[in-house]
Amino acid sequence: MAVEFGNGSTTPDSNGAWSPFKGRLEFTFIKAANIDRVVVLELCGQAPLNTLFEMLQSVARERGMSMPKFDHLRLVVPPACDKLESFLNSLLGPKGLGLRSTDLLITVLPEKHDRTGPLYEKLKGWCISQGVPSQCLLVSTVKSQVGGGQNRLKGYVNNLLLKINEKMGGVNWLPHGNGLQLLRGEVTLVVGLDVHHPRPGIDGPSYLGLTSFFLGCDANGRITNAQHIFNMGDKHAGLRQRQEIVPETQLQPMVVELLRRFYEVNRMHPRRVLFYRDGVGDSQFGDVMLHEVSTLCAFMHAFTPCTLSISCTSTCACQGATTFESHYLYVLLH
Repeated sequence: MAVEFGNGSTTPDSNGAWSPFKGRLEFTFIKAANIDRVVVLELCGQAPLNTLFEMLQSVARERGMSMPKFDHLRLVVPPACDKLESFLNSLLGPKGLGLRSTDLLITVLPEKHDRTGPLYEKLKGWCISQGVPSQCLLVSTVKSQVGGGQNRLKGYVNNLLLKINEKMGGVNWLPHGNGLQLLRGEVTLVVGLDVHHPRPGIDGPSYLGLTSFFLGCDANGRITNAQHIFNMGDKHAGLRQRQEIVPETQLQPMVVELLRRFYEVNRMHPRRVLFYRDGVGDSQFGDVMLHEVSTLCAFMHAFTPCTLSISCTSTCACQGATTFESHYLYVLLH
């Protein structure tokens, strides 16, 4: 299966891998995201960001994106982790800059351990709970990429834009030809759910994130567009620390809002749902089916006239994954 870009170019796959840059360096996204504001929060000493920003804006134009002027906020010493949430609320929340889901927050972190440490955890947790798309950069990586010459920096920026465009609701590319048959022929809603926990030894809340999109097809079943419908994040409402299973009381309003948004965009209900649940172990599959999938099914029943019947099969697509299939609901647990 090949993939298609906004300018119609395709790249054949090789052993299940695609490279949009092989053979040609310039392509446009299928759907370039709209970004209202870009705020850069530098939590370290001075980094060579001007060169990076110039390259970001230049390559973004090549991909069909319009990248607004960056608002650069520099802090030589980051706030203490236990004060970071209140700091972000005052600086970036409703009483500060008022960042929204159409804005992008780029944060430059000072040291390597902060990429997976408490500073990163709390920053990402705040962004998820506020619904603010974010992209974290490591100051040492920025310095090495900028110092490595134009070609190296452009490769780094290309990878950043692939992430940024998707996070902001854009679509990088679509399958070309007859790929992804499961998503064709019926109006299909794809839902992803994951729970993020602090590292062992780090005391803090868990966060859950839910995202969804649908693919539009023409009369011949060709995928013509993809559209994000809904993104939501929140602190996990579980009573136990590091609880993985999402309580029904927290998942229920998310599902209701998701289906409402889908109907608002399509003027119809989904005929097929693909539910991807990441981050669960084999021993938790039953709990996911009992609590999360049953909640999903209940509100699909409430919103749609379809009858749900779920059968269980295993798949070899990924070790440890299990797929639950019906002609209406497909559940992939991994």
